[in-house]
Order: sequence, then C-alpha cells, then structure tokens
Amino acid sequence: IDGKKVLVAVEKNFEKCLDAHQKKITEIKLGKSNPKLFDRLKLNIDGKEVLFTAVAQTTTKGGRSLNVTVFDPKNAKTVVSAILASGLNMNPEMDTKNPQLLTVPLPPPTAESKMENLKNLKENFEYFKNNNSNKFSLNFVRSEYLKNFKKSKLDDDLKKTVAEIEKLHKKYAELLNEQFKAAEKSLMK
Repeated sequence: IDGKKVLVAVEKNFEKCLDAHQKKITEIKLGKSNPKLFDRLKLNIDGKEVLFTAVAQTTTKGGRSLNVTVFDPKNAKTVVSAILASGLNMNPEMDTKNPQLLTVPLPPPTAESKMENLKNLKENFEYFKNNNSNKFSLNFVRSEYLKNFKKSKLDDDLKKTVAEIEKLHKKYAELLNEQFKAAEKSLMK
C-alpha cells in the first residue's frame, strides 16, 4: 500500500465532505427562500401527476419573495393550488399583466423558525461528522480507509500512514466544526 497516495485520496475525500456540508448549510440557511423549495411538489396536469419542475421554475427576488414562472399559462392556477396545498404557509399572487408569473411573498423569519433552522444545522453537522453510512461523513471516509489497513500487517510506514489519517481526520473535524459555528452565528443575527 502506497501511504502517500492513500493520504492524498483521504484528504481529497475529506474535502468533498466539507463541500457537501457547506452546500447543505446554504440550503438550511436559505430555508423558505430556497428556490428549490417547490421542486418536489406534485401537480395534477391533464390527469397526470407531474413534478413542479416540469411545469414551472422558481427564482429568488430580493430575498423577501420568490418568483415562479409557469411555462404554460393554463397551468398557473394549478401551480397556485399546489403551493397553497403544500403546507408551507405561502400565498402566491398572480401578476395581473403576466399570468405566467407568480410572486410568493416570504414570511419574515421568526424566533421559532430560527430555532428550527439551528436544530437542522446541528443535525446536519452530526450527520456529516459521525454518520458511518454517509459517504460524505468524515467518520465514514476514515473508516473506509482504515479497514484496508486492518487486513494487513502494519509495518512502520503503514503505522505512520494510519497516524496521518487520524491527524487529517482531526483537522477536518475542526474545519467542519468551524463551518458549523460560522453558520450558527450568521443564522442567529
């Protein structure tokens, strides 16, 4: 086993973990202002169930509202109904000049919604740090590489490689924690 190659691969995978964690933090912080919020909604169009993304597209508008562009104006009322029925407590408004454009005002963040987002951030942090079944978890990456060493007799070079993997794991766990703390601080502003 080439220890240097293993260490490069381990560090590359730890970087992927940090990137995936940061993307998830961004989604959580966006909360209801996330333009992908409606993507999983299902609509009944002409007797067929279709995903929201096949019928409309969502963009953010100044942080306080979402714009929904409906591809076919005859589906606008169906999209409005789906958003109203989604349980997200949002009320889309049709543009009087353009029936394909909907504006969805976002409710202001409350202390309750901030606490919910904080809870989600903590769960997310634990998931990316400790989950042994998530390929983007630091513990999963470490255990995947270390199990290769358990099968072979460890000479001094391999023992050093194992020690380096543990150092890298500790370093990236601290970086992950820093990401979490920064997100937590910005969320509580």
